[in-house]
Amino acid sequence: MRSIEVHLNSKEILKPSSPTPPHLKSHKLNFFEQFVPAYYIEVILFYNVNDGHRELSRLKQSLSRTLTEFPPLAGRLKDNVSVDCNDEGILYVEARVDGTLQDSLKEIDVKFLEQFLPCKKAPTERITEVVQAAIQITVFQCGGKVIGGCFSHKIVDTASIVCFLKTWAANFRGNDSVGDERIPPNFTTASSMFPPMNHILLRSDFIEWVTDETCIVKRFVFDASAIKALKAKAASELVPHPTRVQVVSAFIWKHALAAFDSVNSSSKKEEKQTSFITHTIDLRKPNLTPLSKSCIGSITLASVASCSWDEREKDIGAYVSKVNEAILKINEEHVNKFRGENALTTMIEGAIVFLYGRDGFYMCSSWCNLGLNDVDFGWGKPVWVSPWSGMPSPNQRNFIYLIDIKGGDAIEAWVVLEKEEMTALESDQEFLAIAIPVSGIYA
Repeated sequence: MRSIEVHLNSKEILKPSSPTPPHLKSHKLNFFEQFVPAYYIEVILFYNVNDGHRELSRLKQSLSRTLTEFPPLAGRLKDNVSVDCNDEGILYVEARVDGTLQDSLKEIDVKFLEQFLPCKKAPTERITEVVQAAIQITVFQCGGKVIGGCFSHKIVDTASIVCFLKTWAANFRGNDSVGDERIPPNFTTASSMFPPMNHILLRSDFIEWVTDETCIVKRFVFDASAIKALKAKAASELVPHPTRVQVVSAFIWKHALAAFDSVNSSSKKEEKQTSFITHTIDLRKPNLTPLSKSCIGSITLASVASCSWDEREKDIGAYVSKVNEAILKINEEHVNKFRGENALTTMIEGAIVFLYGRDGFYMCSSWCNLGLNDVDFGWGKPVWVSPWSGMPSPNQRNFIYLIDIKGGDAIEAWVVLEKEEMTALESDQEFLAIAIPVSGIYA
């Protein structure tokens, strides 16, 4: 992204347009949310608008109305069990850029993307003072608009954020809004199905968010033809029809391991006999729970696939089979273990794998098929969506974000590796035959 500067116009606390009813004043966290680190999920949507200056007032008003439908977002976290829906509001920022959106997206610097967000990824205030959401609207000189949002992972996941953004967009557009965008959000079912626990292990401390200068994030595009080729290569008797997320994440896993192998000494490799990759699984699926997509919260589990180091030379089909096998283990029987008295034990047993350290340990979060590219305020769909800003932190090492590219089956992958490993990955000709490195918007 070219060196341009975002100028702050205004900064305030925006409250719901009407008070929360007394019976909705307290919101219980669900069991899974008690384990979620206290930081913000970031999302930045870029819109190519001819004249975005005149609509700021309407955007602000419709956002205030939308907060009445999402009381916890305008409240404050009380403890690690509940949110006080006290209508204290969200952080709202308006900003401008003296340039054009099109020129700015020709070459994107992920560090610069922080300027489109209203706050840092991890809060530093006292727990009872932290806003649960923050929105920044930035208008370019050409009229192009960027909506950047920070949402507390304690009370929402990405699917919930999409529900919020679509509701806001529908409220802004008005009477032409139909379909899923008008489904009322449900804040009670998840915590009823997976009730929170009072336990000394379940604390609500904030994480310390520091950057890791040894890591770097790069973007790669897997276009429709590349994904089709990967699916054909990965198909097997065990997984005859792999998904695009499965083949892309497995392909990155395989080649990231090769990069690690190429830059690390044999002694370090021998220390790690097994490699792991996790995938975030949305529990709003009929084969897992009766929760619908209108259920708001952080309602996910992680599947864990593994392979021994002597298996790393196997073909992509073997990696896909391992990913698929791990995902299938997150079934209704497994999910129900988190509903009873042994829920805490089950969670701790599943978390043991995270103690292995970060060498050879990868985490994949897929934002594909969630509908972020369909958030339409009446200006058309976003030309680009970013799940990231700034420098990575140590706990984001070996992280993989997958997100849809507008208008097709292609996937954009954001990959975080140590710098030496990233250099090795970018020199891997087999990897580059499928993955396209990008610095701007892929078209």
